[in-house]
Amino acid sequence: MIQIITRRLLMLIPILLGVSILTFGAMHAIPGDLAVILLGVERAQDPVALENIRAKYGLDEPVPVQYAKWLGNAVRLDFGDSLRLNVPVRDEIMRRLPITIQLAMMSVVYGLVVGGVIGTMAAIRGGWWGAFGRLYNIFGIAVPSFFLATLLILFGTRYVGFIPTLEYVRFTEDPVRNMMLMIYPTLSLGTGLSAVIGENVRSAVTETMSLDHVRVARSKGLAERSVVLRHILKNAMIPITTVTGLQAAFLLGGTIIVETIFAIPGLGRLALSAINLRDYPLMMGIVLIIAVMVVLASLIADLLYALFDPRIRVS
Repeated sequence: MIQIITRRLLMLIPILLGVSILTFGAMHAIPGDLAVILLGVERAQDPVALENIRAKYGLDEPVPVQYAKWLGNAVRLDFGDSLRLNVPVRDEIMRRLPITIQLAMMSVVYGLVVGGVIGTMAAIRGGWWGAFGRLYNIFGIAVPSFFLATLLILFGTRYVGFIPTLEYVRFTEDPVRNMMLMIYPTLSLGTGLSAVIGENVRSAVTETMSLDHVRVARSKGLAERSVVLRHILKNAMIPITTVTGLQAAFLLGGTIIVETIFAIPGLGRLALSAINLRDYPLMMGIVLIIAVMVVLASLIADLLYALFDPRIRVS
């Protein structure tokens, strides 16, 4: 177990280094002079002002030198100041990160509960449940999250007026209203996740039901509920955990669109703003935080493998 954690944490170093190099190069490869963008077209006509702004942000140095300086500060968790917001990048990320984590966790819980129930019932009961499960999975996988979010806004505004749509209240200010306004974003992100999980649960449970130990458990006269919980679902959890870990990583990318549509001031919306404004210190910090979260999601999945399969702990 300790070896798994250590190996995954050590993987963070090359991953973060590679992600930072690619992101830094991509941000500086965007056409246009960043100094001119920061000053504005009219003020950029002044060569002295243009030179001063380049010197202030180190834009007059070669890109490798700029990256080396940024990396030296980033090792100390100093990502610099936002070029547009004029606030420390670390503080702004920490202010918005809990919002994105809340949305992602609610979407994962929704996906696990709904997908797990639909997939299990479709495999065990078949019939109506099987048809409903297939239709739901096809719908969830085929419909993009941004399209579903738009439909939910239109439907909610017209028919469900008590659920807020385009406003945000922090959980610390009004927990009830915060959870209410997170319903539609959670449905937008979690529906696709629940469909993927549901399809994998159905396949895993169907395969597990044909194993010898399940037939033996039923022949002993064990209650169906005990057979499902102790023998079927427990053995089907490893492939389900794999899919959930991978989908949770992709979920972070989906927050960019969903947070923008629902005007949620999270990390995804901040990332889109940083890209549009070419605020590369802010974008660099966001990308690194997301990379860390993806690796941690993979680590949690590995730890759950060991929980569900003792053979992994022995190896």
